[in-house]
Amino acid sequence: MAQGKHQFGIGLVVGILFAALFFMYFAPRYKTVDEDGVLYKHDRWSGNSWQFVDNNWQEISKSVDKWEVVDSELRKALKVPETVKARQDVLNRLRDRYHKLKGVSDEDLLERIKFVYSKELMIGHYMQTIVNIEQQETQKQNQ
Repeated sequence: MAQGKHQFGIGLVVGILFAALFFMYFAPRYKTVDEDGVLYKHDRWSGNSWQFVDNNWQEISKSVDKWEVVDSELRKALKVPETVKARQDVLNRLRDRYHKLKGVSDEDLLERIKFVYSKELMIGHYMQTIVNIEQQETQKQNQ
């Protein structure tokens, strides 16, 4: 019976030691970084971040909500017209014409259009550049 108590005690101590090592080195909740003289603290579990200002931790606000305002101001500055109504009409016509697009949300459809269109434009531009370079090299060789 005494040997069982010793094994239990040793197992308990080893378990606590392994747990402490795990939580100290492999799963710390907060990571603190000093960057350019500013101290930042990041909570790895929740994703929140703080910066140390005036002897106080101040949360770094997430600016996701501000992007709509920024985008609107950039559209005004770049003189890009608001095309929400026209865009919705075109998306509806696309869905009417191509039935496989009916179940796709507006946001997803716009993202895929952006991806496919930009990919095709960039590849087409790259291929045309290669053809132009080859034509120039051929002309230089013929001269």
